[in-house]
Amino acid sequence: MSATDIDSNLLWSSKRLDREKAVSVLVGTLGVTESREIPDDLKQILLGICRDSFADVNSDQTGAERNDGAWERIHGGLMAVTALANVGYSDGDFVDVSAAASTAALSHKEPRVREQAGLALAALASACATTDVFAVYCKNSILDGIRNNMERDVGVVNEELRSKLASDNAPLNVEQILHQSAGWRTLETSCKALLEICRATKQRFTPHITQEVVGLITATLQHTNRFVRETAFYICGELSSVIHENLSASIIPDASMDVQHFDTTMSAAIATGLSDNWSQVRMAASVAARQFLQNLPAAQQPAVYQLFLPPMALNRYYVAEGVRLYSQETWKLMVGERGKVLVETHIADIVAFYVLQADAANHAVREAACACIAELGLKVDVAVIREHVPRLLDVLIECFQDESWPVRDAACIACGRFVSKFPVESGPRMEQLYKLFLDHVCDNIWSVRENAAVALAQVVTAFGEDAYQAIKLKLQPLISAAKEQKPASLLNANLANVTTFGVAPPVSASRSAGDEDGPLDAASSGALGTATLDGINRKWRPLGEVDDAPTDRQQFSCGSLAPKLKRKGGCMDCGYARPQEPWEKSDGSIYLLRELAAQHPVDVKDMLPQLAEATSNRDYPHHFNLLETLWKQLPVIARGIGKRNFKSHLELFFEPLFYSLQCSNQLARCAAQECVGELAKFVGIGILKGRLELANPAYVAPFAACFPPQ
Repeated sequence: MSATDIDSNLLWSSKRLDREKAVSVLVGTLGVTESREIPDDLKQILLGICRDSFADVNSDQTGAERNDGAWERIHGGLMAVTALANVGYSDGDFVDVSAAASTAALSHKEPRVREQAGLALAALASACATTDVFAVYCKNSILDGIRNNMERDVGVVNEELRSKLASDNAPLNVEQILHQSAGWRTLETSCKALLEICRATKQRFTPHITQEVVGLITATLQHTNRFVRETAFYICGELSSVIHENLSASIIPDASMDVQHFDTTMSAAIATGLSDNWSQVRMAASVAARQFLQNLPAAQQPAVYQLFLPPMALNRYYVAEGVRLYSQETWKLMVGERGKVLVETHIADIVAFYVLQADAANHAVREAACACIAELGLKVDVAVIREHVPRLLDVLIECFQDESWPVRDAACIACGRFVSKFPVESGPRMEQLYKLFLDHVCDNIWSVRENAAVALAQVVTAFGEDAYQAIKLKLQPLISAAKEQKPASLLNANLANVTTFGVAPPVSASRSAGDEDGPLDAASSGALGTATLDGINRKWRPLGEVDDAPTDRQQFSCGSLAPKLKRKGGCMDCGYARPQEPWEKSDGSIYLLRELAAQHPVDVKDMLPQLAEATSNRDYPHHFNLLETLWKQLPVIARGIGKRNFKSHLELFFEPLFYSLQCSNQLARCAAQECVGELAKFVGIGILKGRLELANPAYVAPFAACFPPQ
């Protein structure tokens, strides 16, 4: 490959793939030279390509028209500069022309050009060991690009657009027209350029860590644009690594700020990002926190635990997988086997933080806070946490009434653990907790029903016979509720057909009689055409049919799949309470029977006939869901009450099992097959087969197909 192989037109192509191919040719051209000395003719060709690429970099018209190819020409040149510098090419004239052009491109109208300009400057700064590219060429431009764009540029919204969007002579301001991430001109790309240069130059960047730079970066951490905050936290992490990499050489030229002052400022700044509402910002702050702590001398780390431990502990349960896994790894790296001791040492700060996060606007944060509170009840010494129990229980009760079911689910688990461990402190709140637990045993979400049953079993363990008798009175009607199920059953009928991020909002009941989606006449509706809730018939819609009305709809975050669910609390009717279908009540009772079987085997045995009878109603579509739950839990119940007790009622379940083994619902059928196999192992294949032959010889073949191999 020779210099003649370089096609500048390919480098300036409107297609990025072509530009990448041209860059590969350039790098290959340098690679064929056996020595590091580049021939003069090749130097001139490369220099000419750079000058031609950047001829219009300062033109006011550059990028004004999308199809004129001007910005692609500059972008191709910047890609070439980046690639050449990355392989060590640092000829003086080439650096001078490229660095000046890249600096000018930092204010280009096209964001892709600005971002590539930052990468080019970083590559040049890394390649030039004798020239401080940042100080000589681009420091002022980058810092001004950050400093001068902290406020939104209202000029990006022209008067024509304002007049189109405004109505009723009420003009809109720029905040109402633009998204939070728009209108900041070069702010984000300038931050990215600073980040890349810091990463590329590492220790050589130390002289530039001044009070001005640190103050500017910490200011961007509070910016409304989440992308700016994200980049700023990555910068904080890099600055922390640079300044501590060789502490003896980390002499900050600004006399107003030494290393200790830097650590104090940076620790407070980074800690705020660990609680940011946006997951990508939390991730950037988590990276910065690890870099800061790993580079901080071990003797100084305890001084910042108060700031870092609470959010780091909570983020181990955060819903975003990247943040959660990274935080768990950071916790192991920084805390090791001392986690329990450190949490107990800083328990007051951690409890205060969890309480604050349980009141956050983001329902995913509230869920994580409940999970963390549950962890405190499980792992921390009783004597340490006891004084904080009333405060934590009050918070959990508030979250138990949240609009978001994952939050209620996590709060349910936490409440059960706290009640079982702190029965005395929980006593004054038990009347309210009983109602919440029992309500959630009948919840529309199966996992909530199961966890509420587990929590009630923990209550029985903590409070003994009195608690059991109170629960038993409520349990018996729940078991038989499925017999009252009407044919028009709908799974989660009172929830909207929106379950993104695992949360289904309630269907609005505020439609007027004249609306298309308003109450329907029951006489004119088919059996599956309506769902009756609180006397209101709501129109049933097939999956995929869209409601044309754009109002009164669930709001979603533009940057994640999380619905904007409000935090609820303060009264017993907090928006989550909604009518359950009878089969859901029976479904929840199965989980409760499972949990009580080992503690009260005789009573649970006596309730099995009711449970078997509840399966006789199969006129509603979701009886398969009830059967699936029953077959998954029946072996556990059988083991709980003991073989002798269970065999006395074994025949009651033959007919519903036979029905499930023949049904078309795969989940119910598979659950029944596994149930038969478990029961055969529990009571014995011979005993089970003999009972089947006595009950109905037709049962033997389908049951025998599920027996485990002998």
